[in-house]
Amino acid sequence: MKYLYSLILVLICLSSDAQQLGTAIVFNEKDIKDTKCDLIYNEIYTRMAKEDPGYTEFYSWSGKSSDNVNFYKKFNSKIDTSEQPITTAVYVYTGFRTDKSPTFSTKKDSTGKVIAMTMKVLHPVSPRYKIINLATSELVASHDYRIKPFATSSSIPIRDFKKYFGKEDPEKLKSGNSKLYNTKIKQIKKDYSGKIKDAYKKIGKEVGGSLSNIVGKIKAQRDDHLWKIVDWEKGQKGKLKEFYIDATASENLKKGEILDLYQKRDFGEYSQYDLVSNIGVKEIMADKVMVNTYFYNRKKVKKAIEQSQEIVVSRNESLTRNSNRAIKNLKRVQIKGDCFTCNTYIENVLLNAAPVKVLERNFEAPRNYFTEQYTNEKFMDFQMEDVQGKTEGVEYILESTKDDLKATVVETGRIVKADKGKEKGFFGRLGGVSSAQVLNLCLELFEEEITIIEVTDQKKGKVKRVHAHNPIGFDDIIYLKIVKLIEEKIGDRVLVRKEEIGKAVVKEKFSNSVAELKIKDGKKQLFKAL
Repeated sequence: MKYLYSLILVLICLSSDAQQLGTAIVFNEKDIKDTKCDLIYNEIYTRMAKEDPGYTEFYSWSGKSSDNVNFYKKFNSKIDTSEQPITTAVYVYTGFRTDKSPTFSTKKDSTGKVIAMTMKVLHPVSPRYKIINLATSELVASHDYRIKPFATSSSIPIRDFKKYFGKEDPEKLKSGNSKLYNTKIKQIKKDYSGKIKDAYKKIGKEVGGSLSNIVGKIKAQRDDHLWKIVDWEKGQKGKLKEFYIDATASENLKKGEILDLYQKRDFGEYSQYDLVSNIGVKEIMADKVMVNTYFYNRKKVKKAIEQSQEIVVSRNESLTRNSNRAIKNLKRVQIKGDCFTCNTYIENVLLNAAPVKVLERNFEAPRNYFTEQYTNEKFMDFQMEDVQGKTEGVEYILESTKDDLKATVVETGRIVKADKGKEKGFFGRLGGVSSAQVLNLCLELFEEEITIIEVTDQKKGKVKRVHAHNPIGFDDIIYLKIVKLIEEKIGDRVLVRKEEIGKAVVKEKFSNSVAELKIKDGKKQLFKAL
């Protein structure tokens, strides 16, 4: 079956290993050399001091696969005081650039008199990060903040412009005597350097605040707990405001930390953990932790706890996501690109695709630097056999070219392509490639099908709603074509023909692989086909 997908939301998918040890945060070396990026790093350092993700070292890197990393400094962790082998790398890129040539504009009244002047300072940013399991080379998270509406410029009013230009029109002076105009502009930039720095400081704090979320992601990756509810008031009327889970004070939880609450649900032959809502850590005790719900989700959480046989709480979303995966032998995929962060959008789509494991092959020199230290005598007390020799070969290579998205099966050389521009997501393409292209390509590449698990609503010979399973993974907003497979025998051969009989839309996504579909067209035809 071929289906039309909409824009896929960016989700972080982290994997857990048998032994999570030290973490290396790797900054782009251009960012390290730019002192303005210190504003961003300070936000990350402040967050780390509050939440303490464990043993962490900082490095700089050029972004080239053949170049090695350079040690920068070490974070003074209070929970991991001794040196530990690095098993996880987090690459952080700010994309923060300063404007060497601000532009100036004027505002005039009806008589043509200049009444205001403004300096526009550009500060483009494209912050992003990637998390890599060094033992397996697996990309376990990739997030691009370019989808967030950061301010890319600041307008600074030059309130005393007459001090520099008197009664002259700046625009006329620029065209008539550019040398004198440039001299005055140079002086303005010098006098307003403090305002310019304030503009950079504001955007730096905003970007740093977003990137500091990696601290929580690092802590989550080191965690393999699925906590249970141990105490809550059954039969409580109204909304559920707080309850207890069986976490302990030794598990590095912090007051205010956000956790995820899941309920386990059965859909035909599939058992899935369904995300109910976020909850917050309110109070930490020796043998249990009090958590609170938020005003917008209290009824939903209470209903889920009352109705579900199994409720779990976690801060590592990969634990439930991996459990939801029906395919045990994951497809090992490499994304080929011109630079280390060129394909973050495709990476995010694939990280959210159920049967896929993305292998990062553009981090080889840094990876070797860290893994070669595993045999060092100073780490003899660690069970390094848990993280050694786990690298797997690539089965599929995806490459985004100028004209198409191409996938190659390494073993056979088979090639599957999706032309750019022919398919679009619900909100159009992003970065030249839509999630529709990536996911449709995977359906064809892996020879998978979306199947109906069970009919949930039918009346008078019409199917209105069904539960469906997608081995590649559903999106939150997704439209599908419903096709019937018809076998036709021609001589000694049996051919399968596909006939479109209707359309459906995802009404509710229970997990990445299971969703409820609302039948839009072909209700009678689907009833007859089933």
